Parts: sequence; C-alpha cells; structure tokens
Amino acid sequence: MLNPPVSLLLVEADPVDAKRIRKVLAGVRRPVFHVESAGLCAAALVRLEESAVDVVLLDLMLPDARGLEVFERVRQAAPDALILVLSAASDEATARTAVRQGADDY
Repeated sequence: MLNPPVSLLLVEADPVDAKRIRKVLAGVRRPVFHVESAGLCAAALVRLEESAVDVVLLDLMLPDARGLEVFERVRQAAPDALILVLSAASDEATARTAVRQGADDY
C-alpha cells in the first residue's frame, strides 16, 4: 500500500469533543486516518499495549488521571508515537509544560 492509513488514538473523555474531532479527521483526504478512541487513561494504556499507533491526540483532563500524569503515562506506553496534547485555553500552561517534557505539540 503506497499510503497506509495513519493509526490515531484519540484520548478524549468528552463525547461531544470526540465526535467533533472524529468528524474533522474523517474529512481529511490525505493522509487517511484510522481513528480509535478511549475516554479513560486506563483504556488508552490498554489499547497502546495491544499495538503501536502513529499519533495520539491526548486530552490531559480525564476522569481517571489529570495533567502531566496522563501525558507521562501515555508517553511511556507509546514512546514512538507523535503525541499532540489537546488543551482548553484555561490549561495552556500545562500543555506547554507537556511540550517541554516531550509532547510534540498542543
């Protein structure tokens, strides 16, 4: 396959936000994204144990973990993935810290 799909794990607890992000990604022609979702940090970690992903879109405010703890746990589980932190404007400082600690962007 010349352009295999990009495997993307969307880690987002808010179903409305997750739906919006999925809709945007579905409209992208190239690259094609194969999107899987997790609403909890624990579920994301289980998924990442199964196989690697290319990209993680990561919300830092999840019901079972918050802030940089989420980022560190995901980074350890997916060290080769591109990790993009999803951040509300009110949590931009934490997102910037995550970038300093290895996230690819926010």
